[in-house]
Amino acid sequence: MESNNEKSLNAQNFVESMFARESCYWCKAPNGGIYGKSLCSDCYRLNRNLGKWETQAAKDRDELLKPSLETDFELKTVRRAIVNAKKEGTRYGKLGEREIDGSILEKELKFLSEIVAGKNLYHADANLFNECLSLPQRRFVLYILSEMSRVRLKKSRKSRAQGDVILKRVPD
Repeated sequence: MESNNEKSLNAQNFVESMFARESCYWCKAPNGGIYGKSLCSDCYRLNRNLGKWETQAAKDRDELLKPSLETDFELKTVRRAIVNAKKEGTRYGKLGEREIDGSILEKELKFLSEIVAGKNLYHADANLFNECLSLPQRRFVLYILSEMSRVRLKKSRKSRAQGDVILKRVPD
């Protein structure tokens, strides 16, 4: 039977091994293929779309003196989606090296429970997580939760970016 100390080391080793792999430069996703410019497939697609819409905007400027509404909207959307991907990288990158406390776990569980159950199921549980889980175990739990969150965030990245553009939360 493994002791709690051994379990903590195993959890820490697992998280460190996941983040020792090459990760996406933007979203910091630790698994999956890495393509040109050190990007995962989703971020690589965003980068290609950025180039496509920048080229179209330049062509529109030559012909129409300014980008068409569609081109302008799509260009702002893809730029915002890239910002969102980079924010995900800041939020979830380098979990194996960060100090993870119970409040971070509580926040992530709140985010996921609102998606799954439609309400926050975790209220004032931060101290419980700190008392019951060692730092390596908290990192391991956050890694698992982050993988679930990333799926949701990747799926909604474009629609969130479009909403930001429509609501003018994107600088010109």
